[in-house]
Amino acid sequence: MLEMVVWALCFLLIGQFRNFEEAFYHSAVNYTTLGYGDTIMQTPWHILGPLEATAGVLAFGLSTAALSTMIMRTVEDLHGPLQEHSAGELIAERGRDESTPPPSAPAP
Repeated sequence: MLEMVVWALCFLLIGQFRNFEEAFYHSAVNYTTLGYGDTIMQTPWHILGPLEATAGVLAFGLSTAALSTMIMRTVEDLHGPLQEHSAGELIAERGRDESTPPPSAPAP
């Protein structure tokens, strides 16, 4: 949200919008890659839209990675380390019957 505010302030400084509300709306539409197209900037400044959209996509990706890491670490703290299996091990484990002991873990 702070990044959208900074972009909106930049749009105001270069004189593309009359007030902060318009600039912030345009910034939010670009940052979230909605791209309504109902507000546009003058031709020399058009490139700022895709640049802001790229910044938004990268920020959302970074947020997703950080949130996933935090959730994974919380689960590991509560339940112990997650086991890593290759696809072949998982397929083999699903195919064996209950009387077969599970495969031993490889040494680190």
